[in-house]
Amino acid sequence: MTLIYHPAIDGVDAVPDTWVESDALGWTSGSISIPVISANGGYEFKIPSTVVGVIIGIADNYTGIGYKSIQHALYFSRGQVVLYENGIQIESLGSYATADTFAFWRGNGKVYVLQNGVKISSRPQQITGPFRLASTLYAQGDSIVDAKVTTLAVASGDVRAVLPAITGMVMQGYTNWIGAELL
Repeated sequence: MTLIYHPAIDGVDAVPDTWVESDALGWTSGSISIPVISANGGYEFKIPSTVVGVIIGIADNYTGIGYKSIQHALYFSRGQVVLYENGIQIESLGSYATADTFAFWRGNGKVYVLQNGVKISSRPQQITGPFRLASTLYAQGDSIVDAKVTTLAVASGDVRAVLPAITGMVMQGYTNWIGAELL
């Protein structure tokens, strides 16, 4: 059994919670970032190319389990990355390496996806209010690395950002998190 700490929020004390471990495969877990972005901005992260399945993206009302309520998401599996919206596959974005850095950012009415600082996709935004980074992992050992929140200034297609580290993720599904971690 692993202990997970849930930070305090207004009116609710912080409490530790237990984590039920399982070897089962499936999209039966979920996490959201503690930092919320209310304006233009986004998140940056890395995914090892050896993962079986990681879906990560931005959402305004993530249900906590699975991936269908993540409005803008990337699906990573064995070195391949695919763009999803609300659980529906939109397009394959090709291959990636463990060292690659990905970012979602919202600005100018669109959501942009970047790989190593280069835009690889842009879509009309489906989120108009505050949003968080949301994720689900498929198998034991799948992970998300170096997740960071950013506020962006966009001028002529250039992105300038300061990237402080995310200080925590809140677990909302406990079933399939053995070996999974946000590093």
